[in-house]
Amino acid sequence: MKSMNKILTFALLLGTAVSLSSCNDWLELKPENSVPADEYWQSEADVKAAMTGIYASALSSAETRFIQSEMMADAMSTGVTAQVAAFNQIKEGNIISTNAYCQWSDYYWTINNCNMLLDYADKALETDQSFTRKQCEIYKAQARVMRAWMYFYLIRLWKDVPYITTAYFSDETDRNCAPSSQLDILNALITDLEAVRSEGYLPYSYSNLKVAENKGQATMYFLYALLADMYRMKGAYSTDQTTQTAAYKNCVTLCNSIIESGQFALVPVDKTVVAETSGYSEILADAQTHADSCFYILSQSSINDCFNELYVKGNSSESIFELQADSYEAVSALWNRFVNGGKPYMTVNTSNLTDGWFPSSQNNISSYIWYHDVRRTFSYLMNSPVCWKIGGTTTLSSDYIPTVSEYVKNVLVYRLADIYLMKAEALNQLAWLNGQDLTMLSEAYMSVFKVRDRACATDATDLGTVTIDYWDQLNAGETPAFTANDLDCSSMEQFILQEEARESVWEGKRWFDLLRHAERQNANAASNINYLLNQAIYSAAEGKYIVVRTNWLNAEKRYLPYPHQDVQLNELLDQKPAYGVE
Repeated sequence: MKSMNKILTFALLLGTAVSLSSCNDWLELKPENSVPADEYWQSEADVKAAMTGIYASALSSAETRFIQSEMMADAMSTGVTAQVAAFNQIKEGNIISTNAYCQWSDYYWTINNCNMLLDYADKALETDQSFTRKQCEIYKAQARVMRAWMYFYLIRLWKDVPYITTAYFSDETDRNCAPSSQLDILNALITDLEAVRSEGYLPYSYSNLKVAENKGQATMYFLYALLADMYRMKGAYSTDQTTQTAAYKNCVTLCNSIIESGQFALVPVDKTVVAETSGYSEILADAQTHADSCFYILSQSSINDCFNELYVKGNSSESIFELQADSYEAVSALWNRFVNGGKPYMTVNTSNLTDGWFPSSQNNISSYIWYHDVRRTFSYLMNSPVCWKIGGTTTLSSDYIPTVSEYVKNVLVYRLADIYLMKAEALNQLAWLNGQDLTMLSEAYMSVFKVRDRACATDATDLGTVTIDYWDQLNAGETPAFTANDLDCSSMEQFILQEEARESVWEGKRWFDLLRHAERQNANAASNINYLLNQAIYSAAEGKYIVVRTNWLNAEKRYLPYPHQDVQLNELLDQKPAYGVE
């Protein structure tokens, strides 16, 4: 029989939710196994501090979430190899339960912080007469959204996990908990978020003056984005077509609620079309089609401005939710992994970005330096191994590498571009369920076009000859009269998946996109896994392609093993068969 120690590693949860906030001095004065709840939850200030602690705990684990959601995908490579043995093991296909990146304690820490607030916030109502029921429910709504977000990571990384909705407060609590199924948890999360949505306590905004308060706290718009993402996953993983249809429709509706709210806008890139730009007759002379003369010419400053708004300054018009870094200590772990004075432990897989996602244009004007997709530069600094989306704090033309004390960057979670692509994916699947419905396909393409147009995407990555045939209407914001020869669901599915890669590279989404596609139950279900398997050549360490590819053929090995210590300590948690007996 397993030995159940007093402190379960996935919890590490002796303190309350304020343990990472600025109000934790009291915690040091009490013995470890007797944290006095009755002495703490006395006022709104205590509940507010607990909520601050939830956001702080989520920020402190940003490095873990990012690496776990990218390490098996195809955009990360090893930097200073001696420093990342655990990462190297993942890239070699040698995934074991003791690996540092197979641990889930960060997620359960934040979850328990949320559960603590939900279990004890009402106590403050009894003693603080100025604390209103409405404000208490606002804090509780935020905690429920943040808890759902953490579980959404867990079920995509480990699949079936312990689902805990009550707080572990003392080391006297029985922490044995069996895992619940992935889809059961997903449905429970959706049900809870729909309840938060209908109850109406979660604000759409918190301040008319301070943008950071609206971007850095859970709002109804963050809930919409998270819930849409969950419905997208439910549609992909479900086998019943009625369930798929309902899930994808809900995803589209939620995406439209964000898009049509008027509260968000894609950060623009200043550009001009070639035909309207003087001094480039040599480019126009090479133009092969009418569309060539309508492609964009950019400037370095226009690219820098967009990059700075999104990834340096933060809280842009495009941002829906991002964790606020108010000091370099909050994100120093990210600096250590991805900057490290210009010698990062983890860096960019440039071969995949160049060969697969940002290929050379098919047109002669591609020789002009500013004819390219701006996201090619977002992914990395061209003359440096540093991933500039994560590491950059200056313009993209600079080789300056920030020191850790200068590194203060928010952590992006959802932005409007994600929503357009999420909507496109759901619409395409709905079109498939409705006999290749051309209206839905057209709307899906237009949603992708919004993102590509901002990015100045090149012809080489477009869908067939759509841009050349219909450029004037697209450029005017009109939906062309597409025919069945222009759009089909299978091609569109691949197109959207590639566009998601280009747009979200190095934002912690790629593995989930690959996994969702591999497990999607649609007309191409039998071959969906092939896309994932083909990426193994970019995902694997040198010489380990066959090992990684073989692992992925086993559906269980597309998910992480349960952490070794938790298997040892939790009587109801057995290691997955694919990873052996512990």
